[in-house]
Amino acid sequence: MHLSYSQINLFKECARLWQASYQLGKKQIPDHNLVFGSAVHKVVELRVAGKAPNILPTWKELWWGEFVKKAGKVVWQLTEEECYEIGVRIFSSKQVLGLIDELEVKKDLWGRPFIERKIEWQIEDLPPVIGFIDAIASDGVPIDFKTASRMWSPGQAARESQPLFYLAALTELGETDHNYTFRHFVITKGYFPVARVFETQRDPQQIEEMKETIKLVWQKIQAKEFEPNPKSWLCSPACPVIASCAPGREKWFGVENEVMTNVTSET
Repeated sequence: MHLSYSQINLFKECARLWQASYQLGKKQIPDHNLVFGSAVHKVVELRVAGKAPNILPTWKELWWGEFVKKAGKVVWQLTEEECYEIGVRIFSSKQVLGLIDELEVKKDLWGRPFIERKIEWQIEDLPPVIGFIDAIASDGVPIDFKTASRMWSPGQAARESQPLFYLAALTELGETDHNYTFRHFVITKGYFPVARVFETQRDPQQIEEMKETIKLVWQKIQAKEFEPNPKSWLCSPACPVIASCAPGREKWFGVENEVMTNVTSET
């Protein structure tokens, strides 16, 4: 077994949903944002690695030939065609492409760029915390690519806790040239897409605090303390355990009671 940033984050938000997702095999159906974000993410990585000189044909091939074709069950709040057109706008933007092409990625001894770098953070006798860093810049600073409906603020970038996992793992490996600095590369999905890089500074004390949070989460998992959080922003009719933690309050989520009787609940 292993842990991940997404697992820790989900447990903190709603332990009951974590149990359903990671122990009972009842994960929520992803929506189009996840598929779209992953596709954009992949094309950006290819461009940074020098493997997508003609980016629009690359986007078209990956979107229709890989991501849509292999997506499985998805809640398409936008159609596949609408998502494709948003991607075309993103990769037609001179500002977005210019910022992508300014990125200089660190390379290993064989000249391979550090893209999708797998890392592992070992905390005492807990399962390892595993993740993948999108890219590592030539100065050693890790980078995470994001797509967003609207541009982030510097404060939002500073509040992100995911960088602490990456910085802790790199430091444990003896790679300290990052100096506890992290960069988010954010691309908006609006009609006129833009990109921006947010650089934030972290410190060892924040990592120690995150370590204690992970220990507490693991203790609760072992003790089978899976408390629901019916006030979570994750609450929706698609939640596989909503009927068991918010009975009688289903209309909060826009669903009639008789519909909720058909939702599978945790036993």
